[in-house]
Amino acid sequence: MSYRVPSLQLVELRKFSSQLHSIVEQLQEQMIEEHECETAKREWIEGLSNELYAPLKGIIQNVELLKTNSVTNPKEYRRIVQETYTAAFQLRKLINNLIQHARLSSHDTQLNLEEMEV
Repeated sequence: MSYRVPSLQLVELRKFSSQLHSIVEQLQEQMIEEHECETAKREWIEGLSNELYAPLKGIIQNVELLKTNSVTNPKEYRRIVQETYTAAFQLRKLINNLIQHARLSSHDTQLNLEEMEV
């Protein structure tokens, strides 16, 4: 991609080499944009995974506590149940946001494809 055809003497070939350089530059810019897009997407997924993991971890820990019957204090039991409920609700909200984002992204892609066909 970094190789450039030297300018040629014939007008037709000079025009062709100029157009070829332009195409190569556009491709390079497109490749850079795609790489940046993929990096942003990967970082977004990593961040989202961490956000989803936090409430899930809390739910699992609390259920393990309740499962072992090690919580005998009714106040402590209620607190753990409430924490579990809150974490489950938070997890559901995050998953719903993710689904909504996926649907909107899919819709945007379909619109872009339809626009290209016109």
